[in-house]
Amino acid sequence: MPKQPGALHIRQPNNMLAEHVSYPDTQFQSLLEAAPDAIVIVDGLGAMAIVNQQAEAMFGYSRDELIGQPIEMLLPERLRQRHVHYRSLYADAPRTRPMGSNYQLIAMHKDGREFPTEVSLSPLETEQGLLVISVIRDISERQRAEAALRRQTNFVHLLQEVAVTANQATTVEAALQQAIDQICAHTGWPIGHVYLSDGRDDGLVPTAIWHFDQPGLFEAFQKQTEALRIGPGGGLVGQVLAKKKPAWSILGHDQQFLRARAALESGLHAGFAFPVLVSDEVVAVLEFFSTEAAEPDEALLEVMAHVGTQLGRVVERTRSASELERRVRRRTAHLNALLELSKELLPARELDTLLQRAMSNAMALVPEASCGAIYLYQSSSNRLALRASTGFGQLPATNVPIALGVLGSAFSTRQAQAASSVDEFNALTPGLDDEQRLQLLRALDLRAQPTGVLAIPLVAHEQAVGVLLLLRKNGTGTFAAEARATLEGLASLAAAAILEERSTRRAATLSNQLATLEEQQRALTERLSSAEAAILQAARLAAVGQLAAAIAHEINNPLYAARNCLYLLENELSDRQAGSDYLAIAREQLTRIAGIIQRMRDFYRPARGDLAPANINQLLEDTLALAGLNARDTAIEMIFTPDHTLPDVRCNADQLRQVFLNLVLNAIEAMPDGGTLTVRTVAGQNVALIEIQDTGVGIPDDIRVHLFEPFYTNKPNGTGLGLSISAHIVTQHNGQIEVESSAGAGSTFRVVLPYEP
Repeated sequence: MPKQPGALHIRQPNNMLAEHVSYPDTQFQSLLEAAPDAIVIVDGLGAMAIVNQQAEAMFGYSRDELIGQPIEMLLPERLRQRHVHYRSLYADAPRTRPMGSNYQLIAMHKDGREFPTEVSLSPLETEQGLLVISVIRDISERQRAEAALRRQTNFVHLLQEVAVTANQATTVEAALQQAIDQICAHTGWPIGHVYLSDGRDDGLVPTAIWHFDQPGLFEAFQKQTEALRIGPGGGLVGQVLAKKKPAWSILGHDQQFLRARAALESGLHAGFAFPVLVSDEVVAVLEFFSTEAAEPDEALLEVMAHVGTQLGRVVERTRSASELERRVRRRTAHLNALLELSKELLPARELDTLLQRAMSNAMALVPEASCGAIYLYQSSSNRLALRASTGFGQLPATNVPIALGVLGSAFSTRQAQAASSVDEFNALTPGLDDEQRLQLLRALDLRAQPTGVLAIPLVAHEQAVGVLLLLRKNGTGTFAAEARATLEGLASLAAAAILEERSTRRAATLSNQLATLEEQQRALTERLSSAEAAILQAARLAAVGQLAAAIAHEINNPLYAARNCLYLLENELSDRQAGSDYLAIAREQLTRIAGIIQRMRDFYRPARGDLAPANINQLLEDTLALAGLNARDTAIEMIFTPDHTLPDVRCNADQLRQVFLNLVLNAIEAMPDGGTLTVRTVAGQNVALIEIQDTGVGIPDDIRVHLFEPFYTNKPNGTGLGLSISAHIVTQHNGQIEVESSAGAGSTFRVVLPYEP
């Protein structure tokens, strides 16, 4: 039957034509073509009766190829038989089924490509029978968008989890372990591993941080990995290390992957890795492996780059915390060192001990220092003098000019001078020529310019007293930066201790000088008092002497007249009368008076006689022999200890014998019950010392002060002139006589006589 224009024709299967049905051709066709989705109208037998252009475009068939063919031709072969069953059930109970009813159908393009669709069904009863209007929508793009959204959401969740992990992790290792666990969970990849920087160079070392979905399945690959240290450019990890960005590897095709054989034998086919960056430094690389040959996923790598950044912040924060903690510990240690140093410096009384302790503490604060020295300023020479040093092969110059190099700069500016390289060291002293630099090196016992220098002035109370110098002969990097503040504190402590020591020493010197002056003043006062007493005594002696001479002169003439008369009277009397006891008593008493008068005359003007060298030891020995006659009936032991080095003394031997005899007899009289009389001589540098010591009753203080006054005596029959005359004789020999005694403890008389050695 020929087709009628303006009518729709349904071709039945097996090339049988359906009954002829006419519709308003133009209006209906326009509605079908205007629809945005593919429309296929199927008859009750499942044959496609009507299709629009969108259906042709969606499935790749022309309209003629579709009309009359079963709807199952648009499905994959595996689904056709099942669809026939579902279509039969629907025909038994037709109903409207809108799109979005969670019903999706896999369609197949003419070229065999499968794609997802959503289908809405609307039954239509006609005179010719049931028609089903199928509206078909290709949801490939939507599913891809939804998948991308789900993937992006998954990535966002991953980043959130990593961020939370980064904030909560107590250690870098814990953060990395949780990160690879989370990445494996989100990606579905079974293996994750971490390489860490070894901190020495650009290499990475394997760690024990792993994730395994099945721990025992990849032991060979794990063993080889943990034995492999990787440098820049070596395999997947080395590529990440070199380029500092994520990378992907198809293990069977990557010739540079170092563990390819072990990976393939373990069933691994793809891998990716990304760096953990702190600034521009790769501190770790995380690698992951899959048992599927997954193609490179740029979106995944981009997310992993963000994960690496998050983990880098963990490392950076941990580093900062560790660095802060280390600095706090070091600063605390430095403060404790300062405290200990202050405790050590306070009791240090010797300057050298103080400086050596400060030097030892400074070297302990800067372990990288090779040697060190402390120079103190000498105002007398306007130079710096070495007072303490350590670490030098031989002692540096002990005296350097105040303007020499960094030492002079630190001292004159009162500011620390620091250098961490040879160039910086040279920059500190731009004004020095080559000869002056060589002089500085020789002064510091250096064969080459130092790579690290720190010169800190010792300043206290705005007064610079010296310089603390630390040197590094070899090595690179910042020198003594962390310890600088502590070293400046140490220098201030040392400077204060130095000034304190100097003040103490100056105070001690002034105190000694004051004590010496006071002693000199006391001695002068005593000498003045002695001189005044001597002058008074001399005046009194002179007055007494003049009186005695006058009395002796007045008494002497009548005395001699009386003695002559008595002598003449004795000649005129008979022998019996001349022998009268009364005449004898008169003669004896007149003789005694004559002796007293003679002693009085000698007191006023004793006869000096001729001065001649005399052996003092011999005079004393003779005197003791004479005095021994008086002591032979007593229990007195005499001991004489002469100094045989004593030279002769120019003197009047008879007068000195009289002095010694008087002193010895007095000593014997002071020991009525016996005792020991000790006489000794000592040869001084310009004087002879004679000591006469007894163990007798001693002399009370009230008597001792008047002992050498004339006519003062505590003896019943004494005249009080013996010691006065003895003192007068010694004084005329330019000597001294003194006594040391107390009641009940004996007495010691000392006679000092000058001589010419």
